[in-house]
Amino acid sequence: MFYITLCFIESTQSAGFVVYGDHSTYDAHSVLSLFAEDLTRALANPGIPLPPRPKYNLFANSYYNYRTSVPAQLSLDYHVSHLQGMAERRSGIWPTQSFRSVNAAPERSADYLLLKGNITPGLSGITKHIKIDMANNQYLTVHKIPHIIAIKAAVAIYSTQQTGHPYAFFSNLQMARSYPFLDPQIGDRLPDIMDMPGATIEAPIDNLHLDPTKTLSELLNSMNADQLAQTNRAQYPVGRVAESLPPDDAACLQQEVFGRQAFNYNPVVTPDPNAPLQNIQFAGHANTSIMWWCGMVDAETVQMRITWNDEVLRQKDAEQAMDGFEKNLKWIVDGGNWEKEVGECGK
Repeated sequence: MFYITLCFIESTQSAGFVVYGDHSTYDAHSVLSLFAEDLTRALANPGIPLPPRPKYNLFANSYYNYRTSVPAQLSLDYHVSHLQGMAERRSGIWPTQSFRSVNAAPERSADYLLLKGNITPGLSGITKHIKIDMANNQYLTVHKIPHIIAIKAAVAIYSTQQTGHPYAFFSNLQMARSYPFLDPQIGDRLPDIMDMPGATIEAPIDNLHLDPTKTLSELLNSMNADQLAQTNRAQYPVGRVAESLPPDDAACLQQEVFGRQAFNYNPVVTPDPNAPLQNIQFAGHANTSIMWWCGMVDAETVQMRITWNDEVLRQKDAEQAMDGFEKNLKWIVDGGNWEKEVGECGK
């Protein structure tokens, strides 16, 4: 599930290692912060034991023991209500195919390819830095619209542009760093969960209505309210969602929506050229047809990285998605379009 292979790099005459991990064992915070901190500390002081971190079973036990509690039921009710009716909106699902629906051979799965070191174009992905002034945008500042909402809106609008349908569906990865279903007054007495290695990540499904007749300002405010509500209910008993939905919606969720597209927003860590530990290559996927990895390099630079399933999409499809995202984002952020209808984006 998570292992490291040590190797010698001839070109640099230095040591290196390859990390392979399944996302059920880690999340971005675990790797970018905790793992990197511990590794840097161990390299700097090889004879000194690392200080212990909180045990992951504190999180796991909270999730398991309180999965039928009142807070868990309230979160479940929110997500079920949010997803009801999706079967009637399946025309908004994009990409139109998934790894499972194209009946690809198991050895072409992302997990198998990564294990064998067969890094296809979709696993490496494409990355672009987009210069756009988010910090000094008057509308975003005055209306307290976070950067993530503008970026997410650009992705959602691109999805509707592909389907011609006013709904967009995708998994929205969230860090969810809190003890599940516990009163904060109790959680505050437990070890700091931000210092806990392991996966606390959740992936609630976005079921976004992008009415083309609504103005951009209405859309952004609505998406911001939805994001706040979703974040507050990010932890929920996932296994109980399908059984709580009407059969058609449950089938649509499990067989069609899962595995199509996912959205992940993380702070971008700027590499330190003088650091003893350097990242040479990243390859990964979330078992979806397309994955949007985004974040802010600085106040004026958005980084978007797209990975995709090579059995479903081609590189030119990903490049088209990147271009469409950039055009949509600039239409949203550059100003002058706040009172224009969402359907005008891209025209």
